Amino acid sequence: HYLESGGSATLVNCIVWGNEEALELDALSTITVTYSDIEDGWDGEGNINTDPLFRAPQNDNYRLLEDSPCVDTGTAEGAPAEDIRGIYRPHGEGHDRGAHEFFEYFSCYLPLVLR
Repeated sequence: HYLESGGSATLVNCIVWGNEEALELDALSTITVTYSDIEDGWDGEGNINTDPLFRAPQNDNYRLLEDSPCVDTGTAEGAPAEDIRGIYRPHGEGHDRGAHEFFEYFSCYLPLVLR
């Protein structure tokens, strides 16, 4: 991943974790990263460098676990109204970092009684 020729990028509430390629910038390019979880760290307001605790990344399931450091720790500034699945944001005490807003599903199984 290379940003060149005066390009610019802004990342807000993002998770960049487990990538094999590093981001490189030339002298004319800029990137602003805030309230994001960046593996190996990145300077910027509210950024962290902590395992985001994805549910099952080995199966391409990047939903967050309940105790993820990315739950309720993002910013409302620039955040979309819905996540990648169409779940409204915020869903909890604050905006989450990453594409998936944490939302705990639960199932209730009721016995079927035939008379």
